[in-house]
Amino acid sequence: MPAHAARRRAIALAVAAASLAVAAGCSSESSDITEASTPSTPTAVTTPTTPTGFTTPTSPTTPTVTTGTGTTPTTAASGQPDPCALLTAAQIEAAVGTPPGTTRPESDDRCNFGVVRTWVGFGEAWIDSAASKGEEVAGVGDRAAYDPEFHQIYVKSGATTFNIQCTLCTGDQKAVLTRLAGDALGNLG
Repeated sequence: MPAHAARRRAIALAVAAASLAVAAGCSSESSDITEASTPSTPTAVTTPTTPTGFTTPTSPTTPTVTTGTGTTPTTAASGQPDPCALLTAAQIEAAVGTPPGTTRPESDDRCNFGVVRTWVGFGEAWIDSAASKGEEVAGVGDRAAYDPEFHQIYVKSGATTFNIQCTLCTGDQKAVLTRLAGDALGNLG
């Protein structure tokens, strides 16, 4: 088995175990997340690292995204869309074939849905990096690139950038991510 396949399998198992542990500790009466119920240690999910030669922006100046029907929820820190509002549970289940777990904000710019994760406001350099490892994806936002190594799609639409990563997806992950990216763009307006 290639090393990257073994690494992916180990990561998927670690994420599944962490998800089960979190689910076992949560009350079935409420799905609200409070500071007391949010794990203080990070889960064992592969998080993208800053591409060589680039830095992650520390003070984005991106304005709130305005749609024809109102304003997309934004994070206070970055002005980018709320990463937990990019996708609905129904959209994730329709694309992945598995209902998502409890939606857990990981920070102001990241959200974990169990089977997928989202990230907002990272800058276009990430798309350049993903395109160099994978491929550009036509017809998704202003620009998009799929990273086959970490099963994620990076998208730019206007001043908004976001990423969707499959953590427990099966099948044609590029197709799943492309569909989810289209759903997220629709939710942004």
